[in-house]
Amino acid sequence: MSCEERVETKTKVWAWCSGWLSIPYPCRKVKTELWYQYEFHKTRYVPSWFPFWEIREGCCDNIVYEWRRYVFWNTPKPFGWSYHEVPVIKLFRNKLESNGVCPPRGSGEVAIS
Repeated sequence: MSCEERVETKTKVWAWCSGWLSIPYPCRKVKTELWYQYEFHKTRYVPSWFPFWEIREGCCDNIVYEWRRYVFWNTPKPFGWSYHEVPVIKLFRNKLESNGVCPPRGSGEVAIS
């Protein structure tokens, strides 16, 4: 399992390139960045009143981490913990904040493979 493991990632960015007669034009270049990798065995949606943010939590090495992402519209989703047989691997630009200890595996969880 890996939590907060630093991983080199190649991303495409827009930049200015010089072409014929040194005339600049917009082009795509590949940039290497350091991101953080997490392997989550349990995830859940966190209820939110904000319509444009989807908040999620995940368990990695028995620690709960939270992240959010912008969505066009947040629809209601089940907010119980879902256990994943195959871990979900996610990459983030910054370290995630921890929100405590993961709850023990219980009967209220849904298994997802």
